[in-house]
Amino acid sequence: MALLNPLATQLPSQLPRGLIRWVALLVMAGIVHSKLVQAADLSNLSQLHLVIASKGEPSYWQLKPDGSATKQPLPVDASAPLGSLWKLWVYAYLADGGYAADIGHTEAPYICQGNNTEEIYCCSNKGEQVERDAALAKSCGLYFNPARLNIDPAQWRNYWQARYIPDALRELDQVKPEQSIPLRQLLPALAQLPAQHQARQALLAVMLGPKGPLYAEQLGSRLRVKTWSWRTAQSVPIAGFAGWLADGTPLWAQAEGTSAQVLQRYAQALDALVPNPAPAAHIASCVLVNMFAAYPISQVKTAQQQPAESGLLSGQYEVIFQNGNRLMINSNETLRLDTSNGQPHITAQLTQEDYVARVLEREAAPEPMEAAKALSIVARTYLWQNAAATPNLTGSGECLSIDDSSKTQRVSPNPASRKALQIAYWTADLISQGMPVRYHLDQPGSNRLVWQIAVKQAQQGAKFTDILNHALPQNDLASAQQTIRFCQPLAQAQTWLQQQLPKWRAVLTAEPGFQPPPLPAICQLQSGNPYNEVARNRIFARGFYSLQQRLDIAHEYLHLAFADYPSGQDETYIEQLARRLLLGQETTHD
Repeated sequence: MALLNPLATQLPSQLPRGLIRWVALLVMAGIVHSKLVQAADLSNLSQLHLVIASKGEPSYWQLKPDGSATKQPLPVDASAPLGSLWKLWVYAYLADGGYAADIGHTEAPYICQGNNTEEIYCCSNKGEQVERDAALAKSCGLYFNPARLNIDPAQWRNYWQARYIPDALRELDQVKPEQSIPLRQLLPALAQLPAQHQARQALLAVMLGPKGPLYAEQLGSRLRVKTWSWRTAQSVPIAGFAGWLADGTPLWAQAEGTSAQVLQRYAQALDALVPNPAPAAHIASCVLVNMFAAYPISQVKTAQQQPAESGLLSGQYEVIFQNGNRLMINSNETLRLDTSNGQPHITAQLTQEDYVARVLEREAAPEPMEAAKALSIVARTYLWQNAAATPNLTGSGECLSIDDSSKTQRVSPNPASRKALQIAYWTADLISQGMPVRYHLDQPGSNRLVWQIAVKQAQQGAKFTDILNHALPQNDLASAQQTIRFCQPLAQAQTWLQQQLPKWRAVLTAEPGFQPPPLPAICQLQSGNPYNEVARNRIFARGFYSLQQRLDIAHEYLHLAFADYPSGQDETYIEQLARRLLLGQETTHD
């Protein structure tokens, strides 16, 4: 296994004081575990090797695709090739301001020239540009190339002199994919990486790939990781990921195959093992709620039936409304009472996850789980689409401000249950991007999630992504912190297809299994080959100006039109039929 290469065991010379205990634990683990796996033992690559450094203590696991896991001490000389992880340190240098301080300006975006095969990881078309966060998530090495950025080796060395970095990466010419790094240096370096919060937010996009949220469907938003790939000395492909959980806990993983294969193969096992912690707080994570917005309060009493004083509420209280209704509530110092103007008013300042969990419990329930995941994403989306920015009451920065009301979202005044919080943590930072969203208990509507329908779908085995696709067909699952719409409409291509369909109908209706779908959306292909999404009735294509591009659109449309018939899976049949529809009709245009 390439994870384990014999290296010197002395502590790094620049190890920060706060990490000495962490590294000592790694060393002790290696001393206890005397039977080391050797680099040439390729049979171990049939398992996923996972290290999670929770609270500074590394846990080393070997996982099988069926979900079985074995915990072992971490060998002291465990090491791994960087692969594309080297980009994390260049990203940190850029995002933390080190580059701008040294060069005098921030870096320029990368603009694809159309003459480099590596641009497939950056953008799709000549002239398209990619920014820093998207480049990290896409693993665009051309963006972070030190030569492109004109990074000075001496300035690089000076920047990292005061910060923890694996020893081998202090020299810029060693920041390369084949560089092997001891895990006892790699994981502490991830824990101390500058601009870690920005990197975590950018890397959530890895779970939301442009061909569908395959990883988020299994793992939610817990993993904020950079994928990597390389090969062993015997040219066996190895890959994995490294980065953080949503709370900043570092982790690293490796197995045989490509990074996409590793994530797909071990998603179930990772889901069962990886913790689901509360995400790390950040400036934009608070929500200020105007509680009981539609019901004026007459009085608030303590459990001893004494008038409550202005300030944070802690414990049990009775809220008496002007309409005569009474409500017992519990506060864990998230509710604040203000009686300064003679009219009692209660405000809640919550984290976004606490807010979503309280909405979930007030509006629906944390079960069934897949329905609850879908509603939590819609509730968070509604917050982002409708809340206003307001000053943070207890610190710097701003909160999102919203009423507790049936006209917006109802919010439980009581602390959320553990089940509801776990749903909110699991979906943290995920929204449904595109059209405005709504939800209702039992009344369907355009771009509206209906809770009773979602419950039924979940009981029948639907994933939360299926529920969202059904309720919000025009939207994409996206990151609230880095909203990138995956479907960039090709309006002219859709108009062209709409014009062709009447011309094709006579041929198509004669074909067994033809079931015309509604006019599909046609989206700009980001990378790879054209494809379709039956569940979303969408086609991803390069364009429509050339005959080949129009053939691609026709081909993918036919997959949609014959989706429920065996011929819809026959690539030869579909391609021949697409050519019958187009050849002789448009060849003179090219």
